[in-house]
Formats: sequence, C-alpha cells, structure tokens
Amino acid sequence: MKILLGCAFYGIYEFYYVGNYDSKSTFSSSVEFYQLSKKNPRLFANLMLGKCDAATLAAGQQLNHAWQREYEQNIINENRTVLRVNALLNFISFHYYPVHILMMCFFAFCGSFFLYHFFNPQTKTENYIAIGALFLLPTALFWTSGILKEPLFFLAMSGFLFFLQRSLQKYKMIDMILALLFAVMMLYTRVYFAIVMMLLAIVYVICHFWQGKEWKKYGFVMIVGLWIVVTLNLFYAGSSFDVIGMLTNKNHNFIAVETQLFDGLDMKVPHLDGTISSFFINAPRAFYNAVMAPKPVSSWLEGYVFAENLFLALSLLTTILFLCMKKVKMDNKMIFLFCFCMVVLLLIGYTTPNAGAICRYKSVILPIWTYILLAPLSNMRKEQQADIVGNGEISK
Repeated sequence: MKILLGCAFYGIYEFYYVGNYDSKSTFSSSVEFYQLSKKNPRLFANLMLGKCDAATLAAGQQLNHAWQREYEQNIINENRTVLRVNALLNFISFHYYPVHILMMCFFAFCGSFFLYHFFNPQTKTENYIAIGALFLLPTALFWTSGILKEPLFFLAMSGFLFFLQRSLQKYKMIDMILALLFAVMMLYTRVYFAIVMMLLAIVYVICHFWQGKEWKKYGFVMIVGLWIVVTLNLFYAGSSFDVIGMLTNKNHNFIAVETQLFDGLDMKVPHLDGTISSFFINAPRAFYNAVMAPKPVSSWLEGYVFAENLFLALSLLTTILFLCMKKVKMDNKMIFLFCFCMVVLLLIGYTTPNAGAICRYKSVILPIWTYILLAPLSNMRKEQQADIVGNGEISK
C-alpha cells in the first residue's frame, strides 16, 4: 500500500503538476547540493554542518528556494534538513528521483512501525484499528511518501515517542540518547510541532510517575503554557521569544504567498493581528479549517478526504461525549497525544490558508488522531461489562 501511494505521488508530481513544485524543486536542489561534494568538498561539508561564513551562505542561496525562502520567519529553516538528507541520498540513488521517493516511503514506514509498538494494542479490535490507522490510511500514506518534510518529521516523532516510552518502562541510556536524537530531528523538520510535542512530553513523563487525575495535570500545563506565551508577547514583542508575533507573521506570509500564486484564497481563513484576543476569536475557524478542509467541490479526491475528515470529526464528538459521560477512559498515553493533536490542529488552522496544504501538514498526526479517537470507543463495551461484574460482586 505504501509503495503504491509512493508511486502515485511520483506520478502526480512528475506528470500532473507542470512546474517546479515542492518535491521536484527539493530534488533538483539536492542534486546541485550533491554536485558540490565533487567540485568543492569543503564547501559541501560546511553546508551540511550549517557553517555560516560568507562563502557558505552564498553557495546556499544558489540552491534554489529550498535553501533560502522568500519569507524567513521560522526559528529554524526546516527546508534545509530535507535538502541535506536528499543530498546524502544522491550518493546511493545516482540522482534517480524514484529512489528518493522509495527512501521516503521507507522512513515513513519505520515511523508507523515505531508508533505501532508505542501504542502496543492489547485486544484484537485495537490491533485492527492500529493497523488501519498507522499502515492503511490513504491521506497519511500519500503525503508521507514524497520528498517533503512530512516523512522525516513522522519518523522523528514516532521514534521519539517509541524510545521515550522504552526508557520509561526500563531505563537504558541508549534509549534516552535515541529519544534525544529523534527530538533534535523533530526540531529540524517541524519546529513548532516539535516544541509542542516536547513540552507535553514533559507532562507525560511526570504523569507516568505520578498517577491519577491526568486531565487536570494536562489542563494545568495548558493554562501555564498559555500564560507563558502571553507573558513573552507582552515583554518580548518583536523578539525571537514572541510566539504570537511569529505565528502572526507566518499567517500573513502564507496568505500573501497564496494570494500571489493563486490570485486569491480558496477558503475563509483566520486573519491574525498580533493580539492575543485575535487568537481566541479565530480559534473556532482555525480548528474547523484544520479538521474539515477541503470541501468536496471539484473532484472525487476532495470528496474522499472530506468523508475521511467528517468521519474523524464525528468520532471526536462521540469520544468527547462519552468521556464526559465517563463511558470511555483515556490513559496517560492517550491524553498526551490527544492534547498534542488538538494543539497542532490549531497551529495548522491559524497559519495555513490553503486546503491542500492543510491536508499535507496534518497528515503526520492523522494516524495518531485516528487511533486515539477509535481505540477508546472499541473498549467501551468491555469497560461496561467490567463495571457490571464489579457492581455484581459488590452487591454480593
């Protein structure tokens, strides 16, 4: 399935999109990058290691837009990570594009493998849900099969979760080192998602050793995190610590690019003004866009994605309802990832005014999102039966 969708990705970007789009642009730039290893090995090494002298920066700027973007607002330029990885792959691919697609498929498959063992499904139903969500979800498989940031971030995120869990179960130095390495890889592929993941991971570790009332702990951390963001915005406006300012600039820049390339926006998007109130006011629209885009207006593919989104939205509502009614339960692991997915969806909705880009960006969390929404529902009957048995024993 993964290879088939990798071939579909290759075919669409090779024959349907006539132009130098993300995947092909990154590949062509990586070939230029690789050729530097023969012309100037020292300059190639400096670019790989991120050395910032004048000659290195000048050489980097010649590597198409993949190295130096028109709008440079991120803490880390994640495009360079994809470029470096594919430049190294050129040593074994001989500049053959399908080989790079195949390697990206392999990276994403390893990520699915890590996540499967992280979730460690205990029942037959949970196992089926895990296999379907992690290995067979078409939207996630498609977008994690190209020469993009998504396969690398998915691998890094999954590897971080897997080795973090192993180090908590039975502490080994090698597991902790691997978890830290995957954390660094996350930062250099999707910096905002990585920061959210690592902050919530701290709470996950605390809750692992301090059992009980996990929802209250995560809620407390969310409030403290919001307070920190507000404080940084008030005292460090315009600096590298101004999270609200950075997200606002990203929102404005993405809208400008979308308007320039496509002569307008294809959906209603939040327009942030740099104030805290604009984030609260636009939160419902941002979340709605991230969960439901695109609308089925022009093709059957959009119809399929909309149906997939609608199913997950209904699952979300059902899960929240049953959680409030205390008919289903989420353990520490599930709450951790539930909070992560919710925050990431908001970030995507705030900063992304294009339906296709929303589908692409959220593809890295879709497998997790699907599993954590469906697995608790699959155990609802078992928990009800356990309650009945427990009540019967108490009455006796």
